Amino acid sequence: MQAICHQRVERRVDTIRRRPYCAEAMKTAVSTQVLIQGLVRSPDREGALAHLDPERGFAFVARGAMSFSDVIDPTIWVKEKLSLALAPQGDSDEPPLRRAISTLRAVHAELMSRPDRERTWISVLLVLITDGEGMALIAGDCPCYRFRSGVLSRLGRNVSERGTAPPAGSLGSEAQVKLEMIPLVTQEGDCYILSTHSLREGELSLLARDLASARDLVSLLRTASAGSSENGRVAIAVRSGGGPGVRPVIEPASGAAVSATIVARPPEPPGAAAAVPPGGAEAPEEIAPLELEPIEPAERIGALERSVPESYAAAVRAEAGRALAADVVNAAQETGAAQETGAPPESGVEANGARRAGDSEGEAVAGAEPSEEEAAPISSRPVGLPSWPSYGALGEQRPWYEWIALWGGGALAIVALALLLRAILPGILGTPPAKVQQAATPLGTGGNLDLFSDPPGAAVKVDGVPIEPRTPATDVSVAPGRHRVEMDWGVYGTRLDSVVVIPGGRATLRPRLLGSVGFRSSDPARVLDVYVDGAYVGSTPVVLESLVVGRHLVRFGGPGLNTSAQEVEVLQGTHVELTGSAGAIPPKGRVTIRSALLTDAGFEAGRGDPVWADGEMRGVTPLSVDLKPGTHSFRVVRRGFPPQISVLDVKPGGEQFLSAEFGTHSEEPLRFSAPSSVSRANPLPLTIALPEGESYQSMVLWLYAAPPGGTFQPRRMTRIDEASKSYAALLPPEVLRNSARQVKLYFKAVGATGREIYSEIYSVPVKD
Repeated sequence: MQAICHQRVERRVDTIRRRPYCAEAMKTAVSTQVLIQGLVRSPDREGALAHLDPERGFAFVARGAMSFSDVIDPTIWVKEKLSLALAPQGDSDEPPLRRAISTLRAVHAELMSRPDRERTWISVLLVLITDGEGMALIAGDCPCYRFRSGVLSRLGRNVSERGTAPPAGSLGSEAQVKLEMIPLVTQEGDCYILSTHSLREGELSLLARDLASARDLVSLLRTASAGSSENGRVAIAVRSGGGPGVRPVIEPASGAAVSATIVARPPEPPGAAAAVPPGGAEAPEEIAPLELEPIEPAERIGALERSVPESYAAAVRAEAGRALAADVVNAAQETGAAQETGAPPESGVEANGARRAGDSEGEAVAGAEPSEEEAAPISSRPVGLPSWPSYGALGEQRPWYEWIALWGGGALAIVALALLLRAILPGILGTPPAKVQQAATPLGTGGNLDLFSDPPGAAVKVDGVPIEPRTPATDVSVAPGRHRVEMDWGVYGTRLDSVVVIPGGRATLRPRLLGSVGFRSSDPARVLDVYVDGAYVGSTPVVLESLVVGRHLVRFGGPGLNTSAQEVEVLQGTHVELTGSAGAIPPKGRVTIRSALLTDAGFEAGRGDPVWADGEMRGVTPLSVDLKPGTHSFRVVRRGFPPQISVLDVKPGGEQFLSAEFGTHSEEPLRFSAPSSVSRANPLPLTIALPEGESYQSMVLWLYAAPPGGTFQPRRMTRIDEASKSYAALLPPEVLRNSARQVKLYFKAVGATGREIYSEIYSVPVKD
């Protein structure tokens, strides 16, 4: 979808008072349009993400590492945080750039507050497009490339990847990271490429060559976003450029969920509206050429040159004295004589009475009276003011505000110099220590405070003395002893704590402001999955007793359902109830199960092989069954061969096919002995072993668990010891917290070559 805005603005450009000559006001019509298109390709792997949000006006790429405590991909978590922060907020005038910086700062604080073994890192590149300007925010090594006039260059500092080590400057990599901000000044034909991984020198050369050979905008975007499946990219191309004051409007492109068109329109002047044709569609208006009225004729200028007012000559004589006055009178008489003899009417004296260089002593200005054709005589110049401009040529009159600008500029320069001296003098003379640090100075062995908070960004006072950094604040020097620490979150409340610091020791404080939120389904008979800020928290009905105060994005969904989103604001000590829309009941999907036998002659279709679906006998092959949307397991058995087990995600209203192949190389499935029940209060890890003949070095095992009717949540399993083929993992507590008091689970093993081995889906009761 493309939208073009044309606007007509009329303003006065130049106005000159009628003295030697006059010009009328000029009018101009200005039409400006800016069109930007983007294309995004997200990587096919966990731990990396590329995203373009046309509604909120930002592009985002990120790469990170997952820890054992992460339920979802950390890059998805950061993307949800940014989507919530950059959503339109009618009651707040805080600019999007400040909200984005605060969000990245909060993410870094939350990562640093985790224990070392659960801490992860996230490399982020965020591009904001708002108010006619672009800004790139970089934390880590995700590069931003610009292709302009056949040259491909990298914006910002060059940070090389360090293997498995966290990139320098990434969120969560160290206590303090620097956020790099790069303004983007776009020109027509520019192409910006955001990538999750840095490109090598050979890849850069190949990409520059392909971009230079692109024939149109579509091929340019496709070339810029192409690459390996593990590398995500966002490509943004500028089709036409505009100047300052252009306000961008982002609209999704038709026909593709991964592309967007950004149209920038010039802002309307106050009191003026854009002209719209009667048909309702905006059409560009033809701009007429600028026209200036002709300047006064040459004869008129000559008469003005010869007419110097007597009042002005009197002022000159009063300033210069008798001798100069006599010279001016004599020169005027000589000029009059020259005019009678037909001499050319050229003036030999400037407007302030002094002769021009190169004129003879006998040439001077005639003191002629003003002609009747003049509309307004030139008034005499007061003593002490600037002199009149020369009439020998078309001089430009000095504007009245020139002296004000000179005085104002001088005053601003003095103020800037004073501020500079104020800034550098404390560093030269020595800055006195802060009041919080003065108490520790006489003792010689002070202590340190590390202050964290949830949510971050609280203003801190130590013993009533405010400190400059907000939470998280580390290495705050204090004297040994007991201290009062007060944290203020504004409208969300305050917190007062007491902490004891020993000499040379370090104390850590992590207060939290919490509220309560309950989630329900509009249809009590149907279960909805609940996600808060992108993280799964359970299925309806569920109550979160300890949710951090502030704004949160809540999403409701389920197998075969359309996702709905709501925003909730949590306050300290209050309870909020949210109801998610279940929507219409999705139709069932059909699955057709066949079996085949591999012989020396090839595959032969099998018949009469028993089929179990979700542990229930449903018939023999070939078989078609109708199932609810969601994840289901299928087991096909044939005598003399291992059972073939598959797990399939059934789509609503669709038809899918499944084939069980039996042969000499048929793989053994994962076998699991389900416990009689699992406990919420004292959960025990679930263990499973790889089949015989499988190499544990090349396999990764996952545990999937879900409440009845909900979506399965993955959790990676850990090998019990180096020489064992057994793996263990705990069930997610969010899944165990369901009203049906039952949990469904299955296991999946993934090999290095993409092989997948499944177990059946088991139902296990849950007890307190």
